[in-house]
Amino acid sequence: MQSTRLPRGWKTGLLVAAGLLLAAPAFAASQSGIGTGMSRAAACTSAKTNARQAIDIQTQYRGTVTDVGQCSCEKDEGSSYSEWTCEVTIHYSMD
Repeated sequence: MQSTRLPRGWKTGLLVAAGLLLAAPAFAASQSGIGTGMSRAAACTSAKTNARQAIDIQTQYRGTVTDVGQCSCEKDEGSSYSEWTCEVTIHYSMD
């Protein structure tokens, strides 16, 4: 019966591969949210809430918010009442 030998240094290679897997950087991404409201503050809060809810759904509540961008807002003067629309981008990571 012939003996099967592993190549020299296989233990070192296995340890290096395991170390690379454990030291892999966290997954990072961003999510935009749009919201509306009767004031700029309300529309911005709505946009942030919508983006965070999308992150929670996509990451199954394992995402960590790393940065919340500034709200970009517009006032809609065309309707019978003034309504604001805002958009915000939130950056997050998954460990």
